[in-house]
Amino acid sequence: MLNTVIEQDKILRELMKRSKLTEAQWDTLLLYNLRNLKLKDKCKLRDNVEVSKGAFLRTYKQAIDNCMKAAFTMITLEYLGLCKEGSLEGLSKLSQMLSSSDKRFYDKDKVFFIIENLERIIKEMLIVK
Repeated sequence: MLNTVIEQDKILRELMKRSKLTEAQWDTLLLYNLRNLKLKDKCKLRDNVEVSKGAFLRTYKQAIDNCMKAAFTMITLEYLGLCKEGSLEGLSKLSQMLSSSDKRFYDKDKVFFIIENLERIIKEMLIVK
């Protein structure tokens, strides 16, 4: 399922490359949230290879753990004063802007420009450089 999504969204592909989650974990999260499918059907839809229910649920747990660690990292950075106040809200606004933009017309150069600027903004938010 993930391959279909990232083929259509070049920005998403670049964001995912820079995240802590693996492709299998992203794929599992996307499938897990499809409420109209049973678990056995979700296991069949995983990209690259069908997996057992146990493997699917284990990958889901790993993805959730990684997401929680990422969230706690951001909270801890702000708590310790290692990122500028309001950085979490700023990241949320950036995310909303990206998700609401029309990505169909983004070529490779536009995507590179956006990602490069996101990296710059994130570095600027961190006080420890």
